[in-house]
Amino acid sequence: MPGVILVVEDEAHVRESFQLLLGKEGFRALGAEDVGGALAVLQREPVDVVLCDILLKERSGLALLIEINTRQLNVPVILITGEPNHESAAMAVRQGAFDYLAKPVRKEVLLLVLEKALGHKALLERKLRLEEENRLYRYNLEELVRTRTLALKQANADLRQEVEERRKAEGALARLNKDLETLVQARTQELAAKNLELEASNRRLTELDAMKSAFLSLVSHELRTPMTSVLGFAKLIRKDFARHYLPLSAGLPELAAKGRRIQENLCVIEQEGHRLTRIISDVLDITRIEAGRMDWRQELLDPADLVRQAAQAMHGLFQEKPAVQLLVETPQAPLPPLQADPDRLQQVLINLLSNAHKFTDQGEVRLRVEYMDAQTPPMIRFTVTDTGRGVHPEDASHIFEKFYQGRRGTHDQDKPQGAGLGLVICRTIVDHYGGRLWMDSARGQGSTFYVELPAVA
Repeated sequence: MPGVILVVEDEAHVRESFQLLLGKEGFRALGAEDVGGALAVLQREPVDVVLCDILLKERSGLALLIEINTRQLNVPVILITGEPNHESAAMAVRQGAFDYLAKPVRKEVLLLVLEKALGHKALLERKLRLEEENRLYRYNLEELVRTRTLALKQANADLRQEVEERRKAEGALARLNKDLETLVQARTQELAAKNLELEASNRRLTELDAMKSAFLSLVSHELRTPMTSVLGFAKLIRKDFARHYLPLSAGLPELAAKGRRIQENLCVIEQEGHRLTRIISDVLDITRIEAGRMDWRQELLDPADLVRQAAQAMHGLFQEKPAVQLLVETPQAPLPPLQADPDRLQQVLINLLSNAHKFTDQGEVRLRVEYMDAQTPPMIRFTVTDTGRGVHPEDASHIFEKFYQGRRGTHDQDKPQGAGLGLVICRTIVDHYGGRLWMDSARGQGSTFYVELPAVA
């Protein structure tokens, strides 16, 4: 068992003999001649075993043993004496000597004792190391326990605070729930009362709407018959007057002027009668639409024929305004058909042409039809474009509203005559067939109305 042995002997030849012997056995042997020298070596060198003579010149080996134990150097000390006795042996044992040898020391005894001392030193070091590790473990454990205890205390404090806050929140929530239940109960009662009132109001409105529709239908029918008579008699009177009475005023300027005025008044009666008839027709149509009693026929229609028929129907009206020209554009290639009621589509086109004629004093009104095959689904587009005064910006967002009348100028007398139902009926018809109706207009630059209807594949 190689190790470091410190030989403390005041006789140099004895010390050197021990060092030589130990060196041959593989030990590293250090030497010192007294206690002070031995302590100095122990201070600077790691020593495994001290082999010391009891009798030294100045201080004894027992003194060195006491110093080593006092300083807790943890080095086994083997004392050697040339004069062994019970007293010195007992003293050595009391002072903590590892072993006690008598001179002359036999080699095998020395090696055996050194082997035991080195084993003792190893056990001692292991014991110290384990104690240190145990101390550090206890320290770390205590520190961990302390830290965990503090954390647990803080967690408990936080938990108590959270529990208290939750208790308060639950109390507040309970109060809110109670208040909410009370409020809901009150609101439920109010809503029940309001529902009863609303149901009664709805029933009354339904009755009034039915009465209104019946009244409008009745009035419209009752007005149409006398208006037909008024128009017929006015037209007959105007023709008879022009044929039989105007010639009698020849040569009589005053009578001729009165005759012309009478004839003009009869023309006004006819025009106003036609206008009133159109209003009655619009009221009847909107009444039927709202009541769900409008008849819708389904036929395959040629879009180009619809355009030509609408233009033909408006021919006489445009002749009254020679400064306004009606133009019709149809493609040369055949168009896909539409499936709709021909009378309703004619009504849409004639309404749009009538509006364009009404608001155009000179220039042109152009009616066009084209196939929009790039759209999904493909559409047939009708376009009515005029060079009139355009739609006022304040009217643009309202012209498709029921009973709304756009303005011609700044005075009430400049308002167009009508019921404000024509465009509403047009949009209703177009919507019924899954189409679109919209407008582009610039003040003073005319207007364009677009109608798109799905083509039959």
